[in-house]
Amino acid sequence: MTENTRMTTAQFVSYIIFCAISLPFMWIRPYRLQTFFTVTCTITLGFFLVLLIWALATMGPAGFGNTISSGSELPPTGGPDSAAYLMVYGIVSTIGSIAAGILNQSDYSRFAIEPRHAFWGQVFAFPLYSILGSMIGILVTAATQHRFGGEAIWNPPTMFAQLIAQNEGGAGTRAACFFAGLCLVINQIGVNVPGNALAGGFDLAATFPRYVNIRRGTYITAVVSIAVNPWRLVNTATNFLTVLSGYSVFLAPMTGITVSSYLVVNKRKINVDDLYRGGANSIYWYSYGCNWRAPVSVYLIFSTPLRNPFSLC
Repeated sequence: MTENTRMTTAQFVSYIIFCAISLPFMWIRPYRLQTFFTVTCTITLGFFLVLLIWALATMGPAGFGNTISSGSELPPTGGPDSAAYLMVYGIVSTIGSIAAGILNQSDYSRFAIEPRHAFWGQVFAFPLYSILGSMIGILVTAATQHRFGGEAIWNPPTMFAQLIAQNEGGAGTRAACFFAGLCLVINQIGVNVPGNALAGGFDLAATFPRYVNIRRGTYITAVVSIAVNPWRLVNTATNFLTVLSGYSVFLAPMTGITVSSYLVVNKRKINVDDLYRGGANSIYWYSYGCNWRAPVSVYLIFSTPLRNPFSLC
């Protein structure tokens, strides 16, 4: 591979293999994915707990690296290097990581038997995995920093590749890295299929119901996703956080409009029959089937940070 692709040939082959492995799971109907989600979440939780225990138990007498404590104090305010800016940046990045789930959660919560089931499942799950996942990532990186010559490795696959290159534990290390990688593959399939492929399938099926069903839209999304060059967005921790922090800028207006429309405009009342009427006799037909207020609202919300001088502080 050329240098401007920011990935090696082996990594690109791995990406294609992962996409091929994901394709059969996209064939499963959304309402039949509950067992798959349960297994994926259980394996992911167990993997990260084991990874944390291993990192803490083998970090040696040197202790944590300077990832947790660099010895320098940050000014409370005053620009990108201030504590206030970094705290807001971290909050926005975290929200960005779950912004797609917040916007698309109704695709799955509609299968709940009662509304409260979806509510309690999300009110505990989102804070738990966001806080716990971030804490484990920081602790594992700091605990393994001295092992890798002071380098802070945030990407688990890169960490496992480095362990194999050091060849400290021989065959045992290679076997452990293999099973760790297998857990990550299962985890990514559990994230990629519902969060990306099926989400796109739902949207395409709703936009072109005459030509596209959910399953067909899912595979169309999978094919088109290659054009985005996703490997360029996650090649470094800095790029990844930048993408997440910017992701919410696009999704926040959509989420805000959806919530405001339901709570304020429609007062939590939906005429289900009119949702399926494609003509002027539907109260949701608006102007020839297009609600011009939505894109105008998106533009106003999206352009506000660009005009706000405090967003540049």
